[in-house]
Formats: sequence, C-alpha cells, structure tokens
Amino acid sequence: MTKVIRNSAILVALSACSIILCGCDDGSSPSGNDFRIEPSRVTLSLTEETVTLTVIGGLEPLTWAVTTNALGTVSGSGRTVTYTRTDLTGANHVEVTDNQTWTATAIITQMGEEEEEEEDEPLTVSPTSATLDYDGDQVVFTASGGIEPYSWEVGDSSLGTVSWDASSTAIYTRNTTGENTVVVYDHEGHAALAEVNQP
Repeated sequence: MTKVIRNSAILVALSACSIILCGCDDGSSPSGNDFRIEPSRVTLSLTEETVTLTVIGGLEPLTWAVTTNALGTVSGSGRTVTYTRTDLTGANHVEVTDNQTWTATAIITQMGEEEEEEEDEPLTVSPTSATLDYDGDQVVFTASGGIEPYSWEVGDSSLGTVSWDASSTAIYTRNTTGENTVVVYDHEGHAALAEVNQP
C-alpha cells in the first residue's frame, strides 16, 4: 500500500514538471531576428504615399494595427500588407501580432512639404541580389543616392554578418545556409534591400 502511494506521488510530481516545462516552451519570446517587419524603418515624403511591409517569422494568423489612424492605415492581411499615409506629418508605428502574441513594430516617418529639400536621387543598393555557395564567402554591396551617412544591417545575423569601413560600401559574410537580406538606410531613414541566397 505504501509503495502504491509513493508511486502515485511520483507520477503527480512528474506530471506537474511536464506542465511547467511545456508552459515555458510555449511562452518563450523570439529574438528580433526571429519575428520582425521589413523594412523596420521607413521615411515617406508627400509624394510617397504607400510602402509595402512584410513580416518575417511568427505564427499565423497575424493581426496588423497602427498606433495613429490619422497618420495612415494598413490594408491587406497575412504576411504582406500596404501602409498608406495621409497628408499629416509625424511618426506612426505599425504593429503586427502573431498567434502566440509576439509583437513586431515598424516606424513610419512622414515628412511634410516644408521638410522636403531638393529632389535627391533615390536610395539604391547594388547588387540587388547575390548567391553565396559556401560558409565564409563574401560579397560587397554598394549604396548610392539618398542622403549620407548610410547604416547597414542584416535580416538574420545568425545566417551572416555585415561590416563596413566607408559608409557607402559594406561586406557581407555568409555564416550558414538560409535566405537572408541586407538592408541599407540613409540619413533620412529611407531603406534599400538586397537578397542573399545561401544554398
């Protein structure tokens, strides 16, 4: 009789531990590289009314929202939506929440007529795509247009890293397999994106 009671107590204790461990797994939060919006920062002039936003990672269904409807709205659903600005100026936040309540945010800065200077060349990055076959392979990306200085980042730093000496050029180094992106931002927050294929 004593053995039966002891065995039951052990089973109850093991079950409780399993529930606790499962709860920790389900409630874990992703890193910024696991669940994010690309681009994460955008500057729109009066002539640039819309921008396409794409969420990376997370579990569907996804819920999109903006913090200030007077500045702009989001249309569409799923992983890719379109943000449309109004004539008002300011900074708006676009948020997406996934099925596990993880949240990612993109910041939309809307310029007014008085803030716009002479028309500048649009920000571009070259090449717009590259394929790196082996770990350690590198490719040089060059930014042009926009307003310097530039800053660079990668979509997933576990797949590859980016470094730069001169602000207009950056060297991307492959770490492991997987699709990655390289993003360059100019001083006004405009973004240009290049895709990196890593078979």
